[in-house]
Amino acid sequence: MPDAVDNPSTPPSTACAPLPAALWEAAGDIAVVLDASGRVVHLSDAGLALLGLDRETTLGREWLSFAVAQNDVPRLRPLLEALAAGGEAAWPEHGVITQRGVRRIRWKTVPLPAGGPETGRVVACGNDITDCLEATQTARENEATYRRIFDAVNDAIFVHDPDTGRFLQANERATTLLGYGPEELRRLSPAETSAGYPPYSTAEIQEELRRAREGQPRLFEWLARDKSGRLFWVEVNLRRAVLDGRERIIAVVRDITERKAAERALRESEKKFRQLAEAIGEVFWLGSADWKRVFYISPAYERLWGRSTKSLYEAPLSWIDGVHPDDRDAVLGALGTVAGKRPGAGSFPEYRIVRPDGQVRWVQARYFPVADDAGVVTRVAGIVEDVTDSHAAGEGLKRLNERLEVMVRERTMTLNRMNQELIREVAERREAEAAMAAAKEAAEAASQAKSVFLANMSHEIRTPLNGILGMAQVLAATELDEAQRGFLKDIEDSAGALLRIINDILDFSKIEADRLEISKEPMSLRGVLASVAAALGVLAADKGLGLATEVAEDVPDLLLGDADRLRQVLLNLVGNAIKFTKRGGVVIGVQCVETCLPPEAAAQHPLQGLLFTVSDTGIGIAQQDLERIFEPFIQADGAYTRRFGGTGLGLAITKRLVTLMGGDITVESVPGEGSEFTFTAVFDLESDVPETAAPAHDAAPTPLPPLRVLVADDNRVSRDIIEKWLWQRGHVVSAAGDGKQALDAATMATFDLVLMDIQMPGLNGLEAARAIRALPDPDKASVYIAAVTAHAMPGDRERFLADGLDDYLSKPLAQAELDRVLAAAARRARPEDFPPEDGATPA
Repeated sequence: MPDAVDNPSTPPSTACAPLPAALWEAAGDIAVVLDASGRVVHLSDAGLALLGLDRETTLGREWLSFAVAQNDVPRLRPLLEALAAGGEAAWPEHGVITQRGVRRIRWKTVPLPAGGPETGRVVACGNDITDCLEATQTARENEATYRRIFDAVNDAIFVHDPDTGRFLQANERATTLLGYGPEELRRLSPAETSAGYPPYSTAEIQEELRRAREGQPRLFEWLARDKSGRLFWVEVNLRRAVLDGRERIIAVVRDITERKAAERALRESEKKFRQLAEAIGEVFWLGSADWKRVFYISPAYERLWGRSTKSLYEAPLSWIDGVHPDDRDAVLGALGTVAGKRPGAGSFPEYRIVRPDGQVRWVQARYFPVADDAGVVTRVAGIVEDVTDSHAAGEGLKRLNERLEVMVRERTMTLNRMNQELIREVAERREAEAAMAAAKEAAEAASQAKSVFLANMSHEIRTPLNGILGMAQVLAATELDEAQRGFLKDIEDSAGALLRIINDILDFSKIEADRLEISKEPMSLRGVLASVAAALGVLAADKGLGLATEVAEDVPDLLLGDADRLRQVLLNLVGNAIKFTKRGGVVIGVQCVETCLPPEAAAQHPLQGLLFTVSDTGIGIAQQDLERIFEPFIQADGAYTRRFGGTGLGLAITKRLVTLMGGDITVESVPGEGSEFTFTAVFDLESDVPETAAPAHDAAPTPLPPLRVLVADDNRVSRDIIEKWLWQRGHVVSAAGDGKQALDAATMATFDLVLMDIQMPGLNGLEAARAIRALPDPDKASVYIAAVTAHAMPGDRERFLADGLDDYLSKPLAQAELDRVLAAAARRARPEDFPPEDGATPA
């Protein structure tokens, strides 16, 4: 066989040969034969065209020196040598210098058989894959761009398998919303992220997916459940789509929990507005700023005008038809002066109306503008009052004056005496008014003095109490014998009893001053009862008593009310029952006052009255004491007081709390056999399921990192207690004895938390906190500051937070409350240590 160099048109008999010349040229985008030294022996016409060279220029030249991209030469040379020696090393994809620039070529290489002139030669057939690689890279970049857009959308997006409903894909907002990772989501079905009961069950969500698959876009509200078990409201938009040639269901989910809460608040506000408008005797109306539309008219219009409210909605100016003909021009003139102008407050002159039954009434109309948040007047409201009686009285007074004028002319002396008498009466009235004003000022001064006294006493008592309880807890952590631990428990019990007395007095003071409000929030009735049983169950068990709860099956559980105040009433009554019972037990019973309303009745906003009973088998109450047992500072008798202790305020507070909840409380008792307290309360039915309806999964508390804490307190004992508690928790503590020292320390060093006493000499706690907030260093100015104070009067917490503090702790200081503040400060200072989906509060 002749040498390929001598006859270049003849293809070599290699792995690409024996082949006809046409097939040799068709062996990829380029085919080349190299000798043992790596020089070109033969190059196909297609290869020459690719390189942009002629055959004479390439034959005999080293392939690696002119055809291979320089950065690929070092790794190809040993592989080429191995192939030439008959090895099996693969020739990797690499860059080739062509007339179109460097192109990526994928190779198939085979060494020629040994023997003859072809010994040591290598045949390589290659294909240009540059365009394919660029297309692949473009596809990857497009996929990355799509993914960034997909994850940047504010709504949660899920891609479902239409056959199983399983999650196939989700964006970052979806994983944040539900708390599951992408792999966890792919193992779930939509039913596992739903509330699980009608109308939010598996069957309903499967039906919605089926309709979407049939081409019916679906938009609906849904009660969802996240990984922690929290229930929340979402808006779901389902649509069918074809992705990569496959049928899919796209779900766009938006969290509407805040919107649902706002809707509920709006319904409540509208309900209160209508109740107020319908309860007043005057006609109340609300219309457009141009006086051409009526949005609301109270039922009093029908009573006064004798015409239907419907007629006014249909023809807003039809009320003018009822105006007396003699007064109509004056009314239209007054209306013309305000129509078409910027509405302001004003009134119409008194005028008469003629009812359909012919009765004539005098009315007085007043109006005022209603502006939105931007100050733009969008509505006009007004009140129309029936003044017929006062007008008639005025007419009568006018006639009386005329008769008096006649009497004045006829009996001047009588008028003089009457004037003197009138002067005397005026003087007496002024004296009486002055006396009343003085009495009012004295009463207000007394009330203010009482409030100041209570605030000072609370502060002065809570400060040493903080020292007693705090040092007792510090002492408990040391080695003590059994007798010493008994003495320590007596100290803690006594201090706790004193704290309860202070709290009772403050609660009673708030009720007396009408500063205690009953909230209306979603609550679980049975959850409140369970918390009471859990709180007092240990006390009952220690005395060998039973504590049972009996709730009628048809009593609704989800209500709108004040769970804390209901719990306070039950704790007072059940605690007293356990205190005065030696054997037997205590039973808490609940039933409806009349009829238990079904949950679906909540849409009509009805009220549900409940009857609570707390019965015991204790010592009972004498008949003569039953009538006064709910009076403040009263107990059954002196013997009870000496034997069981207490302030006598618990039942007085209980009775007033029950009254604020729309109910009443009574007691029946037989001395020696037991007592039964019965009270009623009124609640609204709750239609929305509260977020706490489903228990969250237990989660281990996140350990706190060591924090840098500044303790500012002028009381050495309080300061030492807090320092010891913080040291025990592994935190780094600095101390300051007054506000000036606290400010200096915060200026010199950066802290994670400042525990700031409020009442300190010189620069007080609030002044020091404001000065820290004004520091030029933002890290130091934004430090988490919590008030630690003995001020526990109503409004103290709100006042301190409004002054720029982040939290509030009252003395005596509870370790649990301190741990809560430490966790909050740690989250602000070290957010990276707390994963976003962690819903548990660190201990």
